[in-house]
Amino acid sequence: MKHPYILRFFFALLLLGGFFAGSTVKAQSFRTVTFTGAIGDFTAGEQFAAAANNTTYAIAFDATYMYFGAFRTVGSFGDADEFSIYIDTDPRNTPASGNGTTAGRLFDGFTPTLPFNADYTSFTRQNYTDPLNKYNGSWASTGITPTVSVGSTGSNFREVRIALADIGNPASVYVSLWMGYTGGIFSNAPGTTNEGTAATRTMAGFFGSFPVYKAGVQPVSFRAQNTTAANGGGTAIPNLTVALTANNTPAFTAGDYGDITISGAFLSTVGANTSYTGTLTVGSGTTNATNLSAAGF
Repeated sequence: MKHPYILRFFFALLLLGGFFAGSTVKAQSFRTVTFTGAIGDFTAGEQFAAAANNTTYAIAFDATYMYFGAFRTVGSFGDADEFSIYIDTDPRNTPASGNGTTAGRLFDGFTPTLPFNADYTSFTRQNYTDPLNKYNGSWASTGITPTVSVGSTGSNFREVRIALADIGNPASVYVSLWMGYTGGIFSNAPGTTNEGTAATRTMAGFFGSFPVYKAGVQPVSFRAQNTTAANGGGTAIPNLTVALTANNTPAFTAGDYGDITISGAFLSTVGANTSYTGTLTVGSGTTNATNLSAAGF
């Protein structure tokens, strides 16, 4: 059963077949960002210094939007340098799977190979923002242009706001960011290589996963992207496989997952928000029926 969207559970799962375990999250800003063109629009915990060319990137979100920034800390951007944003809205434990594609969109002579299957992309220059493009067998414009407020692009900054509703209200996302120019990139985050002039470039690092529907929490991986080596700088969303051995055993906490597989003919309860972005399999390996009782989705 595919469910790429949000599950907002206050759940009692009557399972004659099972449910859920938790993931680790860390309190971090869940707030509205006002664009002024200053790196201080984002907190220190939301900023990530790139490996080259004096650029710092930033990401934040609230209940309605994701906010992205790129800031030149020394020198300036060219007015045609584009801030590239790729988003995977159904992240999986194996990043290059699920909907979307690892083949980036050809833009300004540059086609990247991505570390995950991206679903949406947009590009912003000093005085221009490309509409969102969605991958559905090929890249095509959605006709929706992300918000770039007055004064939110300049010689040393780019700031972009994307409505969660415009990317399908995902439960969690992966993100890849860089600053580019005709035929290449000159700075990306996270990552230590990949700068250069080649018209094709394999991007290794990514940010994620972000449980974007949860007020007040972001995963530890959000704060540690530039120091973790996993997946070249990105932490993949976990899968969950649980075999219940008795009622409420093992004890389950809410979490955010790619795929979930549950087996065992026992009762369990979940008492908080939980999401999955891949496949839910309930009653795997059993012939028991499963009855789900949810307060709301």
